[in-house]
Amino acid sequence: MSAPNIPEEESRETIYNVMFGIALKYDQTELKKLLISDATKQNTLRHLIVETIKELCASARVTSTHECEFYTIKGNVITQVNISENFVELITGLSYLKKMESNKPAYDVILSQLVQTIEKKDMFKNIIQKFIQFYVDATTEAKSVSGDLIRQTFYNMMVEHVLFDKTISKVALENMESFIFLDLSAHTIINSVLLSQKYNGILLQGNGIVTDATCPEEYKKLYIMLITLKNKMVEMKLNEKELELIKLSASSDPEVKIQDDLIRLKTPAIISLITIIKDMAIQISQIYHFRSIIDNVITFSISAM
Repeated sequence: MSAPNIPEEESRETIYNVMFGIALKYDQTELKKLLISDATKQNTLRHLIVETIKELCASARVTSTHECEFYTIKGNVITQVNISENFVELITGLSYLKKMESNKPAYDVILSQLVQTIEKKDMFKNIIQKFIQFYVDATTEAKSVSGDLIRQTFYNMMVEHVLFDKTISKVALENMESFIFLDLSAHTIINSVLLSQKYNGILLQGNGIVTDATCPEEYKKLYIMLITLKNKMVEMKLNEKELELIKLSASSDPEVKIQDDLIRLKTPAIISLITIIKDMAIQISQIYHFRSIIDNVITFSISAM
């Protein structure tokens, strides 16, 4: 089965996430000074770009047919076939680079060419500029986060899940099947946690971050649940298959089937994690602010199908 087409936004978010994760390894005060100073900004960014490219290559794998597969922030597979046109040149270069890891002279030449490509293209310039602003804001004094931004983030996650992942039928939506509320809640819980693993808080759309200090009171209970779960999942260091098992097992849809090879991965720790997620889904689906988001998602999705 071929990998699904990857939305351009997902590719951008992946680059953000990798670059931000690398940036977090450095002293925040010092790196922020280097990024905002005209004298040091270019060399600092070039170093971050090089490290981002190397990290993307390190996380990729070469298949039995000698094709390279990369992974998005959501765990989806990126190839030269299913990536959006704006990212084809980057993925092609990364594929060559991955295959040349044992040939240092060729590796260095391709790496240099990739860096130049990223530095020259307007699309990548925009991504990098947004990264700088995001990093500076994220490492500066906390700002309040609006409830509207939280609602919009969760709304978009759910709509994308229904319309792009296509795991819920239109008939089920029209019938307001009870599992929909639990499944959308569970999906948002898992997705929010996975996207936020490298951040001090929960990542929102537009690269905003909500923390305990900036979370609106009406979302405090949800925030605490997500942070507690995030810490537990980070500690467990789950692999892709285990995450797939958790996502499927967290569903309340009676039609969902789990393959035997995944079922064999169930451990007491994973079963406990699945139970926690399903319990959380029940709780937050009953919170008024969250329930109203789901109602709006269902209405919009039916009209869009």
